[in-house]
Amino acid sequence: MKIMYVTTALKAPNGVCAVNVIEELMKTGHKVSVFTQSNIAGEVRCPCQVIYSKHHSIHTKKERFKEQHPKSKLNKLIDFLYRVWIVLCYPIWPISSPLFVHNFAIEAHRKAKENDVDIIITEYGDIACLNAGRIVKNKENRIRVIAYFIDALYCGAKPSRMSIEAKNKKALHWENKMLADYDKVIMMEATKDRYSKIGDEILFEKKLTFLDIPMLKRLGLDEMTDNNHKLEDRIVFAYIGSMPRNIRNPKYLLELFKRINNPKWSLYIYGSNEYIDLIEDYKNYNVIYKGFVSHDVAISVLKEADYLINIGNSFPEMVPSKIFEYMSMGKPIISTFKIADDPCNHYLSFYANSICLDENTSFSDNQRRLVYFINDCRENGNIESFEELTLREGPLYKNTPKAFVECLEE
Repeated sequence: MKIMYVTTALKAPNGVCAVNVIEELMKTGHKVSVFTQSNIAGEVRCPCQVIYSKHHSIHTKKERFKEQHPKSKLNKLIDFLYRVWIVLCYPIWPISSPLFVHNFAIEAHRKAKENDVDIIITEYGDIACLNAGRIVKNKENRIRVIAYFIDALYCGAKPSRMSIEAKNKKALHWENKMLADYDKVIMMEATKDRYSKIGDEILFEKKLTFLDIPMLKRLGLDEMTDNNHKLEDRIVFAYIGSMPRNIRNPKYLLELFKRINNPKWSLYIYGSNEYIDLIEDYKNYNVIYKGFVSHDVAISVLKEADYLINIGNSFPEMVPSKIFEYMSMGKPIISTFKIADDPCNHYLSFYANSICLDENTSFSDNQRRLVYFINDCRENGNIESFEELTLREGPLYKNTPKAFVECLEE
């Protein structure tokens, strides 16, 4: 089969998910291409042909200007004007670049015809992708069109100053409008309960199936080199991922490290971050902020670290993909959470080599539990079996790229 994967950006973490399923599709004999926006900084390496669109969203143009002119005095003005523009677009949310949404779909249709594709997979990260699939299906009924929601729309985050009720109403309206003609809609397992409560309102209910983030795959564990941290009695902790202010907050974790204050512990934080000033306040406690790195570098960091750090989300339906990448390493995972239904806790309950620290608990209790966990891992070994995690009958099989391909081929 000829498959075209449509996304607006091949950036981590969604870009990593995309590449995982693309690699699995190629293993099973499918010919895959990707249609996306061009020249996006931080793009993940893709193993197949990438077809770049000549059209770009307003957000992409803004980010590109800032990347090319990082010291420009215009950046603050551009950010302000963009925020104003987003507010003006609230009546048509989640659309913020109407012309791009239209042009991207027309171009996707043209590329699908030129490449004689059999299947189009549209990844939701931007409404433009869903619209592209809708246009292709309306014009080329022979093409099988599948929506893939790595991110959530109805169950996703709301814009600031928009009520949850208004957001949900708009999101469901656009999902019904865009997905009514799709052949299959794949959403994340974390959203299943929410959709089960509104079944009568979903026009695509019979086409809906649930998988999970496809990040459980062997990440070169056989190539992992022994580090000297244990011999030197040093411990390296690593956090990789973004820290948006309305989604996760490192304050509790940083304060915990400060109170333990072990000079042989070092916490390295990688990724885009809106708490740089806060992190700087803890630099005297061996907390080091390294900033954004490519995915290849991130994997190297994970291989070198002794313990992998996760910070819980503010939204119960938002599962951070890093959890599964961490599991793929087989290393101990330390996760903090603030909300009782933090989605990471569910997945980590199947991963024995982990500890979840409730931020609503006293520092002294969590300090004691964390130190005990670390000492226990160092004394009794700290590598978990990848094969056991990914058994077909197991609770995490839906997190494998293979599960996605099987669903696609049904």
